[in-house]
Amino acid sequence: MKLFWVSAALLSVVAVGAVFCVDYLPTNDGPQHVFMGFAARHLDDASRGYARYLERSFPVSSLGFDAVYGAALRFLPWRPALRVALTVSVLVWAWGVVALAGALQPARRWLGLIGFAAAFQWSLYMGFFSFHLATGLGFGIAAFAVWRRTWTPRERALLAGMLVLEAVAHAFAAAVTGVFLGALALSRSPARRRLHALGWMCLMALPAASVAWLSHAKGDGSQLQMDGAGSWSARLGMVTSCFVGGPAWRSWPMVALAMAGAAAFILSANARRDPDQRALFFTGALSCAVAALAPLHLHSWNFFAPRFAPCALIYLALLLPTESRRRSRALPGGARAREGMETLPGFPYKRSGSAIALVAFALASLSWAWNYHRDLRQRSDDALSGLDVPIVRSSPRLPLILDPLQGEPFDPWARTMPFVVSSLSVDMLYVTEQGGVSPSQFTSIPTLHPVVWRKRPEVAFPPSPPKDVSHLLMNPTFDPGRRIALLNYVASYAPGFEDMLLLGDPADTAVILQRGFQVDWAKGRFTIARFHGCPLRLVFSGAEQATHAILVQAGWYPASRATFSTVIELAQTRGGPPAMPIAQAPCGKVWLQVAEDLNDDRQVNPGDRLCGQAAKDGRFVVEVDPTHGEIHCQLVDADPAVRSEEHR
Repeated sequence: MKLFWVSAALLSVVAVGAVFCVDYLPTNDGPQHVFMGFAARHLDDASRGYARYLERSFPVSSLGFDAVYGAALRFLPWRPALRVALTVSVLVWAWGVVALAGALQPARRWLGLIGFAAAFQWSLYMGFFSFHLATGLGFGIAAFAVWRRTWTPRERALLAGMLVLEAVAHAFAAAVTGVFLGALALSRSPARRRLHALGWMCLMALPAASVAWLSHAKGDGSQLQMDGAGSWSARLGMVTSCFVGGPAWRSWPMVALAMAGAAAFILSANARRDPDQRALFFTGALSCAVAALAPLHLHSWNFFAPRFAPCALIYLALLLPTESRRRSRALPGGARAREGMETLPGFPYKRSGSAIALVAFALASLSWAWNYHRDLRQRSDDALSGLDVPIVRSSPRLPLILDPLQGEPFDPWARTMPFVVSSLSVDMLYVTEQGGVSPSQFTSIPTLHPVVWRKRPEVAFPPSPPKDVSHLLMNPTFDPGRRIALLNYVASYAPGFEDMLLLGDPADTAVILQRGFQVDWAKGRFTIARFHGCPLRLVFSGAEQATHAILVQAGWYPASRATFSTVIELAQTRGGPPAMPIAQAPCGKVWLQVAEDLNDDRQVNPGDRLCGQAAKDGRFVVEVDPTHGEIHCQLVDADPAVRSEEHR
């Protein structure tokens, strides 16, 4: 027995070390939750500007991480508080599995050490913090339910309260635990009492179901959709790769244990007669089916199906009978072991190879996670380098996260952790540390998010690039001929924001920065810059002869998006040649479009009077720099043949 507790304590220490070996663990959606928890507790900090755009909400679910992280924020800065919260989540997950294994069979607690091997898993690296914590809580609740062989009214009330707690932490995790409790109640009841047991279970689940129902509210919730798994083989493989993750030696043993546990249950008549194991098998098999067959994404919930893989594999793996039933044998001193004594807890006379293998596997898995964290942090050093720079912001900031993969392949299945893009939301760390807000925030659903927008983002924010632009630029096969245009397109939104947070390839960064940005911080692939641009002034000749309004547009060549648009009315041309300043013009090449709107339709037509140097569509390209920003336009009549064709 002592050997087990020593082993579990050692694994706990290594797990804590794997969190604290870095000052920050890069994760996919993690920065979103870091910001929301921090902003909810710093809305009154005027220097950060949060309160102008955000307000507190009243979420009812997905609060597991926020509760732990928020408690730590009362005493610690956000980075140490995050490490404390992640440590709690990892230990709750691991010890929840240990507790469930021990509740099934005391000798089987050694098998529960797989909880440490799987604690650093795909859902954690994806940043699904509340789901990760709630799943661990679910294993603990299941352990209590198994341990209490009969449920008194008091214990039923306690289980109902635990289920509500898990639903508040995360509704999806609570749903799986509720299924297990229902299966356990029915399995333990004789046939004539099953309807009664079902009624009790419905009453127990009603409060948690109410939390889940209240958390389902209308909201934008639109988030970046990643490449999914379409084929059957990919969906089945996702059950493996989207659980523990990492190299095959780390992920596949969990599948092998689950398959062995399921096979042992099916082949053993004693196991099939055990109501606790029947409930475990049913819940594990059902979770496995949902993971393989359910939709990959739901509205407001990316990666729905893979979230059932942990419960599927853990529940089935714990069906493996590691306790040994052997004939009694003599012990030193003439004593005899009792029939059925387990050998796994490690008697001095017999070392269990299975126990040693389980401890070794858990240690190896945790050691891999430790090294993965250090490597990931090192590869993310540029992206995180500006967090300690004394920059203060209070207005919208534009994230241009053009290369968030940090050396990982573009193919989501070829990454160390499938679908993980560790620096995807790195901008949220900067608005946490330095202030301001970002258009990419997950703050739109009041029943799930601790803070929400005061106004819809499209009202509160300047125009922002579409969310899928970064995904296009991540793709190494993206058309190089269109890349420059797309880079100018996304950069053309920067003038409306207080600054720009740019993470990209150095060549891409150079394309953007030459358009007139002042750099506040730069290291390697990451830059914080503010837009200044170059002064541009358009002077017209021949405008005094105009008989109609003049249309003017401008944009960042070669992108086609118009960043400036105005109409010079006829009255403005009577005092002589007008001069039109082009607001927020970039340095470098700028396209201009000028036309006298002869048919008053507010559109450029071939028959309109255009600048002499313009093409048929009225556009021409100029080069602008700080010393050369005055452009002259001589309005001329269209070619008579063109005008004739226009009127025809």
